Parts: sequence; C-alpha cells; structure tokens
Amino acid sequence: MDNIHTAVSAQARGKVLIVGFDEGEVLEVINPQDIALDLGATTHRLVVGRADRVRWSWYYYGRPHLAENLFVEEHWLDGETVRASSTANWYTPEFRPSIDQPAVDFF
Repeated sequence: MDNIHTAVSAQARGKVLIVGFDEGEVLEVINPQDIALDLGATTHRLVVGRADRVRWSWYYYGRPHLAENLFVEEHWLDGETVRASSTANWYTPEFRPSIDQPAVDFF
C-alpha cells in the first residue's frame, strides 16, 4: 500500500515471528523460513522467503485504537497455493498472492 511503517519491536514465540510497529500494527509470521536481514548503511530490509501464514493487523488510521477499528489481512499456504483474506469493510482488496514471491518483504 502507500503507508510507511516503522518497526519498534520484534520477538519470536515458538515458530511465530512477531514484529510490532509504531502505529500499533502487528505482523505475525507463522513458521518463517529462508529469513534474510540486510542492515545496510542507508537501507534496511527484511525478507522472509516462505511462511505458513502471514497476518497483518492494524487500526483504521486516524481512528481510536478500539476493537471495532481493528482490521486484519492474512495470507496463508493452502498446499502450493497462497490464499488471502481481509476484514477491511470499506474497500475490496485486490489480492494477487504468488507462491513465487517472498512471504514478507519490508524495506
């Protein structure tokens, strides 16, 4: 999308990588594999090559952090196919998931 997200925390719980962001967003990566972290002098990049599921949760921007303003987008493996869903109710996401793309690519 068109937002800038700044990571403020990261932790691992079992096989789940959890990254917290500055506006209350949370990225959960279940069973991440092929992880690459590049901490260059001017750019930083995190790539997760494959994961069983990726879940992004965020509060509707500009609204209070209340349950009714919390939305979730998920991508998950279904065999060799990637499926996707969103709880956003103000637009219809145009998902184009691909098994040939990284599960996560943040820079």
